[in-house]
Amino acid sequence: MNVPVPGIDFSSTFRLSAEDRESGIAYVKWTFTRANGTIIYEEKVPGKQAQSCKDFRECYATPTGQIFQFDQSFSVSNCHMMVEKENLATEEVTVTIEVTNAAGLVNRQIMKKKDLTALNGTEAYFPPQNVRILQLTDTSVTLTWDFPPGCFARSEIWVTYVQDGQQVQRKVHKDARQLDLTALTPDQDYDVRLVTLYGQQRSDAGRFTLRTLDSSVSGSTVAGIIIGLLLLLLLLVVLVLFVLWRKGLAFQGDIAQRRINRLRSSIHWKKKHDFVNDSHEVQRLSQNQDDLYLAPGQVWDTRPSWQIDAHRLTLLDQVTEGKFATIYKATLKSSDKTLTVAAKVLKSNFSEADSNKMMNKINFHATEVGRHENVLAMIGAVLDSTHLSDRLIRVKDVSWQDNSRPVMVLEFCEMGQLDAWLLKQNGKADEETMEKLYRFSRDIACGMSYLASKKIVHERLAARNVLLTFFLDAKVSGFGPQYASDGQIRIPVKWAAPEVLEDKPATEKSDVWSFGITLWEIFSLGQQPYPDIRSTEMGTRLKSGYRMSKPEFADDMFYKLMTKCWEESPGKRQTFKFISDQLSGMFKPRERRSEDIYYATNPSH
Repeated sequence: MNVPVPGIDFSSTFRLSAEDRESGIAYVKWTFTRANGTIIYEEKVPGKQAQSCKDFRECYATPTGQIFQFDQSFSVSNCHMMVEKENLATEEVTVTIEVTNAAGLVNRQIMKKKDLTALNGTEAYFPPQNVRILQLTDTSVTLTWDFPPGCFARSEIWVTYVQDGQQVQRKVHKDARQLDLTALTPDQDYDVRLVTLYGQQRSDAGRFTLRTLDSSVSGSTVAGIIIGLLLLLLLLVVLVLFVLWRKGLAFQGDIAQRRINRLRSSIHWKKKHDFVNDSHEVQRLSQNQDDLYLAPGQVWDTRPSWQIDAHRLTLLDQVTEGKFATIYKATLKSSDKTLTVAAKVLKSNFSEADSNKMMNKINFHATEVGRHENVLAMIGAVLDSTHLSDRLIRVKDVSWQDNSRPVMVLEFCEMGQLDAWLLKQNGKADEETMEKLYRFSRDIACGMSYLASKKIVHERLAARNVLLTFFLDAKVSGFGPQYASDGQIRIPVKWAAPEVLEDKPATEKSDVWSFGITLWEIFSLGQQPYPDIRSTEMGTRLKSGYRMSKPEFADDMFYKLMTKCWEESPGKRQTFKFISDQLSGMFKPRERRSEDIYYATNPSH
């Protein structure tokens, strides 16, 4: 074991001598099996042959003239024998060797391997290596690095340094190979530390020191003058092009402003209610974001700060489709970077009412919502889609001939809806998954506490209306301005509080009830609430005191929180501020990771 082999990291070699002088060795099959019967690695290797045999102590010939080696040893990466870190010392791996000759006869040998901690690679939790500088200035540096060999999958990378007496931590994608550090102090030493996370395990810190350049002038003066002249010439060209471009856009700007003015006089405030039945509930509630709102007295006399020029936005792939709009993955270009975003676009058959709804959602998010790390953010909006990129033509159902189509631009959440993520965890929940469930609960509570502080009532809080970023941060979404349109509101019955089912106004406390249902979804890994009760029976069952039992993955503390959310009297339910403070207090920051948290199973309070 632990025999170095070129081209194989953390290798071992199993010595095997085999011969069959009649027909030769056809192949050798190696199978590595855990004590529970699970095969962790299997490979079939052809019998080793030779062109000639100079030493008959090492090889032999069959009657057909084929030459085979006695040595049929097998080299394998120790990574193929890895099990969970906590089981390395106690696990026993069975190695089954099946030697098959050309006639199909099999000879089987079995050996056992215990104490896998003796294998090289079991402690291969390494930070990025060979860290070096790609580019260095007085205020910035671009670092690059290599990844060392290892048997475990990386989950993320953290880069830490000190700036102005404060520790700065940057979370980097697990496969990223470089990082820009900016806003540094000229002529100063920096001690940069890099740590790689492997699930719940972390590497030691890799250290790299650097010194930023002096801010004084460097390089050739002549070269500086030449560069300055070139930049001046470029600036003149840009100015000329800009003037020509503005002349072409002036007319389109008038169109956008006329649409805004038309919007101010087109909104009428009405209210609606509608109880959905069981058979259509999920489908209809997934499309319930066509809200209507206009803040009284809101006017746009000048170009809004959040307005985005259409030429900066390029649609890519369709993500999902609602009743009156389609969500696309898109890119938004600025002067120095390109940002991945989500674009909410009206369908091709949209009406003026649909356009007004979209404009009011844009207005609501721009003027009422603001920013919070656990609330889906609106980045801006395109009010005039005439100049959207021609590359959009390839996207189904998108035609940009009608410039009255407003586009809402939102932050992009790569991991999608929480309910879909939860369903994928069924059958593979482990300690790391449980940690994520605790974090989701806290994130949602914090986001809802923020909305409550802004006097915003969600009305449709559920796991389907929570989105997950690449780093699995939860973002509350799916809310909008108070309904005001003809018809009736569609109420998500199984998430609604009893008073809402009785036609009373939704409040923060009715959102707290829905939060309890969302917690139940989280700790049941995405199961539908009240699976055996029809929506039409919900009001009666809740009034009689019926409440769901504790879901499979909830501990007593979280189930107690659910039941407090389900108090029949709204006045007895806790506020989101209280809930978010309670959950945040039960988490502690991981060492040297201020942006991450973990659940404290024995909180001090």
